Amino acid sequence: MKTPLLPLAACLSLSCAAPVYAADILALDKEGGRLHVIDRDAFKLRHSVPVGEGAHEVIASADGRRAWVALYGDQHQVGHTLVEVDLGAGRVERRIDTAPLLRPHGLARAGENIYFTAELNRAVARLNPAEGRIDRVYGIGREASHMIEISADGQQLFTADMLSDSVSRLDFRAKAPLPELSHYPVGAKPEGLAVHPDGRQAWVGLNGEGKLQVLDLELGQVVASLPAGSYPARVEFSRDGRLAFAIDPKESRLLVFDVAARKPLHAHRIEGVPLGILPAADPSRVYLTLAQAGEVVEVEVASGRVLRRLDVGQVADGIALAETG
Repeated sequence: MKTPLLPLAACLSLSCAAPVYAADILALDKEGGRLHVIDRDAFKLRHSVPVGEGAHEVIASADGRRAWVALYGDQHQVGHTLVEVDLGAGRVERRIDTAPLLRPHGLARAGENIYFTAELNRAVARLNPAEGRIDRVYGIGREASHMIEISADGQQLFTADMLSDSVSRLDFRAKAPLPELSHYPVGAKPEGLAVHPDGRQAWVGLNGEGKLQVLDLELGQVVASLPAGSYPARVEFSRDGRLAFAIDPKESRLLVFDVAARKPLHAHRIEGVPLGILPAADPSRVYLTLAQAGEVVEVEVASGRVLRRLDVGQVADGIALAETG
């Protein structure tokens, strides 16, 4: 539960000049159509918010008080909705119809703006939450641009193009009317994608080859390849950038890599089919969603031991962090 603000007199008597701080884990049950808001420290459910069918990915606003959920749909229904959730109240605030942009999936934030992949349109679009409208659409021209990542400065967007075997980049650094679009071949069926905190490299999971490719973003080419199980569907970096994490839902494994040495460190069996990854502030911990088990778990990186677990429904998928301060 978020700590309430103390009255001014109490703050003065206690000398509490530090800002109130709280953090919530956001986890989606895509089968049950719910966003679960979890108090990270207590590891207890604060809210379970019905958002709609086919909820795959989630991202928090800059102030950590709202979340945006992409309703991708399923095999029977094509999704075309972004849902805004008030995290404090635990309720849906509004729904944005993205049509004719269909199957919104990957989410990234630059400032207050939310970028999302529109998979069936082969495009990336920008939602302006302040105006409640989609105000930019950028054609990518690749098949199944699924996941999206953004550089720390918000000036470069990257997509993993699953059926075009490429990573695409929208580069806004030149401040031109339109960003520069580039495509980089990386191998078969790229899905997992993470941009390193230093902005110089991206790690890409190849579902069709069971590999992680290290893409040098200055050279625009793959410079290393690492074995990564059979299906490295998600990739993330630790907050300090020293470790890379990949999950293999087919083998139900969490894979851990040394980024500087570009070598594997651990391969842990995690029962329940891990799918989403959220690095903790403490680099010795990581949070996972377990699709089959319908749980969020906290895992010790070195041992693979599950430290805490929480039931979040039927098929747990997307996971993110909301921080306020």
